[in-house]
Amino acid sequence: MNRRHKPGKRSANNTRKGSANQTRKSSANGTRKRGAAAGRILLVEDHESLAAMRCAVLRKQGYAVVLTADGLEACRLLELAGFDLVVTDARLPSGSGWDVARAAKQRRLPVILTTGWPLPPRIEDADYILGKPSSLAQFLSLVHHALHDAEPNLPLQAG
Repeated sequence: MNRRHKPGKRSANNTRKGSANQTRKSSANGTRKRGAAAGRILLVEDHESLAAMRCAVLRKQGYAVVLTADGLEACRLLELAGFDLVVTDARLPSGSGWDVARAAKQRRLPVILTTGWPLPPRIEDADYILGKPSSLAQFLSLVHHALHDAEPNLPLQAG
């Protein structure tokens, strides 16, 4: 796992672990407890086979998953439903993963951005970057880290 972090931010090895009752505020979903066994995830992926596989694996791990392939639909869903995490592809047929990430960050949600493309030098709207291709183990580890162990706005690159 390659780690990148902004100056002044904690690295993954230096992240303070929160207690099970530590909370994070979100205007979209109210107060959510961190450290829970599962969470509600918005998965935005336009590649059908990858979306189906990731969705199935997340659900098997006990996460509630809402799946869409459309960036504009994802932004609408963020306005209507409470989520604990957003996982979005960078390039989508309608809207973009960057738009989804910005909408999620406005709601103080952690964001994992997945991409097979080179990234710009400044990444402000995503907490984590997962390169494609990546293993399911890498994906699940990053999801768990984003939901349970990390502080928001900690860029972490895996892949």
